[in-house]
Amino acid sequence: NPSMYEIYVVSVTTDSAGTADVVTGPAEAPKPMPELSVPAYGQTELKPGGVHIRLKDLKAPLKAGDSVELTLTTDGGVTIKVTAPVKKG
Repeated sequence: NPSMYEIYVVSVTTDSAGTADVVTGPAEAPKPMPELSVPAYGQTELKPGGVHIRLKDLKAPLKAGDSVELTLTTDGGVTIKVTAPVKKG
């Protein structure tokens, strides 16, 4: 986040799955998060077992090393396109 304001990501979409959401915790029992904050002039790391993006209803199988195009939407309505690597969780 190169801005002087904290950013709040409130939704995630992708063409690779029916739905995508931000969750925290292990894959067996993830807890939904209403928003993902990214500090001013900082970053937020997503990782297995912690905060991560969960994809449901995949349109094709994914494996470690693949990448997924995601659209993040902030609470201000700004959309951010990112490419995320698929990692073994």
